[in-house]
Amino acid sequence: MLLQVYSEISMVGRNPSKYEHEDVYRMPLLLATIYESARLLPSGPMLQRCSMKHDLRFATGVTVPAGAVLVVPVQLVQKDAFNWGKDASAFNPYRFLSNITKESAFLPFGSGTRACVGQKYVIQVVATLLASLFKKYEIRLNTGSDGDSEPISKNPLVQHNPNSQIIFVRRDQ
Repeated sequence: MLLQVYSEISMVGRNPSKYEHEDVYRMPLLLATIYESARLLPSGPMLQRCSMKHDLRFATGVTVPAGAVLVVPVQLVQKDAFNWGKDASAFNPYRFLSNITKESAFLPFGSGTRACVGQKYVIQVVATLLASLFKKYEIRLNTGSDGDSEPISKNPLVQHNPNSQIIFVRRDQ
C-alpha cells in the first residue's frame, strides 16, 4: 500500500516542500490512510457530554434523565463491526474511499457542535507532512533482533511493539 500512496504523491506534487491546500485533496489514498489511522488510534479514548435540561425519551423506551453525563467510548465505536464491518479492527484505508463510510461512527475529533474546530487544519497539516516525507524518503519498519519483539499488550485496541523502529531511507531523486 505504501507504494500506491507514494505513486499518488508523486503524481500530484512536483515540489515536496510546497504542497498546496488543493494538492492534499487530490491524494485520496493518503487522506484515507490518515482517516483510518485516526479511526484505529483516536487521540482521546472517550467523549463526555451532559444531557439536555429535559429528559430525553427514545422510541425504544429508553429515557436519558436531564443532566446525566453520557460517555461514548470512542475506540469501541470506531471498532464496532456493525458500523465498520467484520474487519473493523484491521487497518483498511480503502473503507474511506467508498461512499458507504459511516460518518456517525467516525469520532476521532468528536462530533456535532463540540467537534474539534481544528479538524480540517490537522488533516491538512498531517497530509502535507506525510506527503513531504514520503516524497523524499522510503519508510521501513525495523523490528530489530535484540530484545523481546512481543507486543506490550494482547489487547488489539492498544497493541504496540516497543522495539519497532521506523527507518527513513532517502529516495534517489
